Amino acid sequence: MLNKIGIFLLSLAFLNIFSNLNASETNIPNPPSSFTAQDHPWDHGEKIDLNWIHSLNRQTYVKHYTIFQSTNSDSFEFIGNVDPGVSSYTVEKLDREKAYIFKVIAVGTDGIESAPVVTISAISPTREWFDGRRFPLFFITLIFCGSVVYWILRARGGDPLQIRKIAGLEAVDEAVGRATEMGQPILFIPGIQDMNEIQ
Repeated sequence: MLNKIGIFLLSLAFLNIFSNLNASETNIPNPPSSFTAQDHPWDHGEKIDLNWIHSLNRQTYVKHYTIFQSTNSDSFEFIGNVDPGVSSYTVEKLDREKAYIFKVIAVGTDGIESAPVVTISAISPTREWFDGRRFPLFFITLIFCGSVVYWILRARGGDPLQIRKIAGLEAVDEAVGRATEMGQPILFIPGIQDMNEIQ
């Protein structure tokens, strides 16, 4: 009787071990697919965009994606983690003189990692003709210079332009004129600041 109970308990222990192994195997997340790296457009040559397609079981097992970079195929450097709902990542502060290889791994909720997916070939960031971050400054400069040229052309064309006079400058002109007529000296005190300090 005791032997039967021991055999039964031993069989239960083996079943429990095998079930845990099967559960751990099924909890391994699938790696993302179509992992690509391309140069970031309209930048100074310091960014690369990474894109991939989500794992098939990302809603159940994937906790986040871990991204690595390397300048050779041997050692990879950790970049950061991305939420499972995100399928793209922009790597910044790269060197244009180096070629980079990237790797992404899907990490499950229990810490189990998927097989790594590596980019097919190395890629280097390139500097564009225009930096997209400077477009607002370009439009402001264009508006300012365009308005100056427009009013210059109108003034040369003979259109009457009304310029508002500054009362303070008019008072200075009047005071200088009166002092000149009376033959009296003028004392001008700019204050304790330099002449270029308008206050």
